[in-house]
Amino acid sequence: MEAEKNIAEVEWNIQPMYKDETNEIFSIDDIIDAYLGGKIDILKKFEDKAVGEAFGKNLKLAKEASVRFYHNLLNSGIKSEKVYLKVKDKERFNALFLIDEDQWCDDEFDEKYLEAKDLKSELNSNSFDYSIILMPKSTSFDKASLLSDGYLLSYGV
Repeated sequence: MEAEKNIAEVEWNIQPMYKDETNEIFSIDDIIDAYLGGKIDILKKFEDKAVGEAFGKNLKLAKEASVRFYHNLLNSGIKSEKVYLKVKDKERFNALFLIDEDQWCDDEFDEKYLEAKDLKSELNSNSFDYSIILMPKSTSFDKASLLSDGYLLSYGV
């Protein structure tokens, strides 16, 4: 099962993805790499040095918690298309889970709010603040607004 893999190794996507005239997909990383003259190592060294060890540790923890809760939802039969992660600063992270609208309105879904609260209580400290937002996916969902609000990382289907 994917949840049992080392969850630090799972694939996260950086949003948005762009297509060129050949329909080849380019991520934000690709665009940044092109801007930097194709020097991928420059970006990695910048992240490692400028952002610091604490940020890397906290980002890893936020990703792991998000993947864990995402698979908790799926294993409970809750349809969650994706989880989006927003980095507010080196210590604060928001995870937004898109939930099937019918299931989100179901009384049995209330249990997931308690589990989210328990996970937050388990993880949060003076140097790490993690919030879980559960949101129904409706026809009016606007991905562009989500991206503009800073939810640049995504994981899921």
